[in-house]
Amino acid sequence: GPLAPDELLLRAAAEAGPALLSDEPVEQRAIAECAARNMAEALFHRTLEFDEIAWLEAVTDDFEASGYDFTAMVEAIVSDERYLQTR
Repeated sequence: GPLAPDELLLRAAAEAGPALLSDEPVEQRAIAECAARNMAEALFHRTLEFDEIAWLEAVTDDFEASGYDFTAMVEAIVSDERYLQTR
C-alpha cells in the first residue's frame, strides 16, 4: 500500500543525505564524516584511532562522491583490511 508520511520522510532523508539537513557545505561535510565514523566504529566494534583519520577522510570523500550512498559506504568499509582484521 501507500507509504505513511513518516516512511516517506525517512526515504527522502536517506536519498538526500546530509544535503537535507544543511545547505552549508562545511556542515554537510561534518555530517558525512560523522556518518562514516559512526558506521566504521559500529562495524569495527571499536573507536577509530588517530592514525585512521586519513582513512576516514578518504571514506568520507567516497561517500560524498557517491551522492551519500550508504550501501556503497558500508561495502567500502567491510572490504577494507581494517575491517577484515576485526573478523
